[in-house]
Amino acid sequence: MNVRFVLGTLLGALVLFVWGFVYYAALPFGQKVMGAVPDDLAASTAVLGKTGVYYYPFMGEEAMGDPAAAEAWAARHRRGPLLFITYRAEGSDPMAPRMFVQGFLHFWLSTALAGLLLALAAPATYGARALFLFLAGLFAAVAVGLSPAIWWYQPWSFTLYQAIFPASGWLLAALAMAAIVKPRPLIAGARPA
Repeated sequence: MNVRFVLGTLLGALVLFVWGFVYYAALPFGQKVMGAVPDDLAASTAVLGKTGVYYYPFMGEEAMGDPAAAEAWAARHRRGPLLFITYRAEGSDPMAPRMFVQGFLHFWLSTALAGLLLALAAPATYGARALFLFLAGLFAAVAVGLSPAIWWYQPWSFTLYQAIFPASGWLLAALAMAAIVKPRPLIAGARPA
């Protein structure tokens, strides 16, 4: 692992980290795609109990082996409402240092993997390297980011809001990383074009 690779991936992670703050904290779009839960939250969350992910109506094991139970579940699903809830009973500091450290490490791991792809793919010019990394980030945003609207019924406005961050973030990170991370020859003694 060379110094350019480490510096390039650190710079890419820093770009994603800063862009994440701008995108989620400084821009107003999140307020437009999310709604507030009613103030009587304590009554509605008392039934959830412990921290976890909850779905309603949930297809339990009884519905998997019993056609009548499966049809009853399907009828509830068709009728609605549908709920997908990530619930954390114990709360959390919204500015917890540990969360920011984990977030930066996540970005650095992501940029390190992207940097390895870049080094192995060996696009020769800055523009080709930047385009390659941006397309890799765009691929992830489309492949992973759009699926919640399809499979978990999230509104498209929220799903697109969530997918635009990695797409735009990887464009910025790609521009920074492509200037530093250079192709690595796969054959000893060979030089990239």
